[in-house]
Amino acid sequence: MTWTLSIKNINESKYIASEDNSSLNFEVFTNFSPRFINDKVYLDTDEYTAVLDGVVLNSKDLMQEYKSSTLSEYLIAAYQKNGQSFINDLRGSYNGCFFDKKKNIWFIFVNHFGDRPLFYYKNRDELIISSDFKEVLDCSRRVDGKYKYNEMAAYSILTYGFMIDDSTHIEGIKRLLPGRYIQINKGNFNVEKYFELSNKEIQSISFTDAIEELDIKFRKAVKRIFDKDLEYGYQSHLADMSGGLDARMVSWVAHEMGYSNITNICYSQSQAKEWRAALNVSNALGNDFIYMPLDKCNFIYDIEKLVSLNYGLSFYAGITGGERLLSYLHNNTFGLEMTGQLGDVIVGSYTTGKPKHSPPNFKDNKYSNYLNYEFNKEIFDEYDNHEMFTLYNRGFLGILSSHLIRNKYIDAVSPFLDIDLLMFCLSLPLEYRVNHKLYHAWIVRKYPICAEIPTSNYEGPVKENMEWINMRRKLKKGSIFYSRNILKKLGLNVKESPATMNPMDYWYKNDIKVREFINNYFEENKKRILPASKLSVDMDNLFYNGNTIEKLLILTVLASYKLFEINGE
Repeated sequence: MTWTLSIKNINESKYIASEDNSSLNFEVFTNFSPRFINDKVYLDTDEYTAVLDGVVLNSKDLMQEYKSSTLSEYLIAAYQKNGQSFINDLRGSYNGCFFDKKKNIWFIFVNHFGDRPLFYYKNRDELIISSDFKEVLDCSRRVDGKYKYNEMAAYSILTYGFMIDDSTHIEGIKRLLPGRYIQINKGNFNVEKYFELSNKEIQSISFTDAIEELDIKFRKAVKRIFDKDLEYGYQSHLADMSGGLDARMVSWVAHEMGYSNITNICYSQSQAKEWRAALNVSNALGNDFIYMPLDKCNFIYDIEKLVSLNYGLSFYAGITGGERLLSYLHNNTFGLEMTGQLGDVIVGSYTTGKPKHSPPNFKDNKYSNYLNYEFNKEIFDEYDNHEMFTLYNRGFLGILSSHLIRNKYIDAVSPFLDIDLLMFCLSLPLEYRVNHKLYHAWIVRKYPICAEIPTSNYEGPVKENMEWINMRRKLKKGSIFYSRNILKKLGLNVKESPATMNPMDYWYKNDIKVREFINNYFEENKKRILPASKLSVDMDNLFYNGNTIEKLLILTVLASYKLFEINGE
């Protein structure tokens, strides 16, 4: 579940005080979950120390390639042959470290998309790295006596709804970003990239061939996930099901590949089309279906629990009823939770409209544009274009932050996050991916029966030429959004609809218990922010003028202040 590495005298060139290994200036603490235990490693020999936590989906293939009987043996053999580049060969959701005692070199790493993050704090000659933010927080408190809140982190939550760089709520505590590792070489500390995604179009491939290759790679990704369940004896598979296409394709393709005993889970407002569309797909496959309505929106009251689980790194209500449902299902029946995370922007794209890349735009893909905060321009300059900025930040750091919560109950994985599939899709011409052109054609040509079942957003069958239909739908939705905002600013009544998956404004307006909880939490905790400071004034303005989601963004910040015992000065 968690592990922590503590190194003292970090600036020294040796981390072993004596050749007989009797005295070390580093300690490793592990608290692993028994689930998928063979994918977890803690080894300590005369030559190496290594930790690996999570789920390595291709472990059997790697062990077979290196003729290893355990993952520990593989790590040593792969390191001896390839050095730290073995990190790039792993697939799945994991983090870890490797220490070559003879060379006195550490490598501490997260996976390609960083959904199982590590946090680190370095002060003078001491370093602590942990998969548990609270362990690092306690260390910084012990070393410095107190810590200061990171104002930029607050504005990241109040605007984007997630952190847009390696920040956490505490200055000095950082998150190791996706595809990176920390190297400590004889006292020198550096953060390096071992993997970086690119959307440069390098594939000279026809549209038809792209569909075929996409299908091959997706089926391979599905096989890796479902076979991992079977490897550990889990005969029943747990898979999300929503009204859209992403989760649908996971269960549909798995079914066509011969996997059975799939249980689909769904949660939404009962008046929404979401769960009915999900149920139709689940019934067509003959799967079991578990549905939890969100009409009472009880997850709103779980603020401190959810912020504690995701360390305040993203909008606390973003997972809606997911945590509650997983807590009910928390048992030994299921192995992995199969999701469709990021499918629409991997097979598709965050780019919409014309198939043309543009520079990073800090105004797009926010939860709120109310506050005008000047973020460091260097954050955006690191990315080649807006699609890559959005994929890494909104996708990996934002949406996948729900894995921090999910992984407390069950290991969450998505075949769309298979790095081989991801690299292939991003290498295709943008004109294939934009407006879901490739996505829809793939479903229609390869899974025509699946395409006949309506989604929650479109009542007819999926069609190859849906890109213009989708664009018209988005324009209509956008015009409705702006019309509603204009009416609100004019002080006119706007009728809120409960027929959406998570109708936040409807809940706030019509449920007095929800409204009182949100208002009271704000009033009781806003004093934690230094009065009359810019942040305090901005939060007041946003709370009293913003919508319900914007109010909950504020509550996320205030709960972080409270739980981490932050002095607002």
